[in-house]
Amino acid sequence: MVTVKGSKTPMGLYTVDLDISKLKTERETNIRKSRRKIIHNKQKKKNRKLAINGMFNTEALFKEDKDLAIITANARGEYRDRWELALKDYKDGNWSQAKTKFENFMEERPDIGTSAVVYNYMKARGFQAPDDWAGFRALTSK
Repeated sequence: MVTVKGSKTPMGLYTVDLDISKLKTERETNIRKSRRKIIHNKQKKKNRKLAINGMFNTEALFKEDKDLAIITANARGEYRDRWELALKDYKDGNWSQAKTKFENFMEERPDIGTSAVVYNYMKARGFQAPDDWAGFRALTSK
C-alpha cells in the first residue's frame, strides 16, 4: 500500500512475476497469426468495455487467460505464500522479521526487483518501522 503525492488515501500497488520462457510459439500452438490477432482484438474490446464500466476483474483475467496462467505459475503456491508472509511483516511493522525474509527472496530470485525495493526502503530507515507506521508509505515523487 502506498499513498501518491497529493492523496491521503492509500492504494494497492501490484507487481507480477512473469516467466515468458514458458510460452509456446505460434508455430507450436498451431494457431495462425491472423486468427490469433482476431481473438486478441475481440478480447481487447471486451476488456475495454468492462474497464470503462468499472467491471474489469484482473483476478479473473489471471485465472481465465491460459497464457497468463502459464507465465505466472511460478508466482503461486509455496513461493507466493512466503511472499505474502514477508509482506505482512512489512505492513505490520515487523521489519526485523521482514528483513530476513526479503534477503532470502533477493538471494533466491535476484531477477525480481520488488523484494529489493521493499528491502531498500526498510534499510534506509535502519530496519525500524517509524512510530507512526500505518502499513504503507507515501510516494512523494514520480
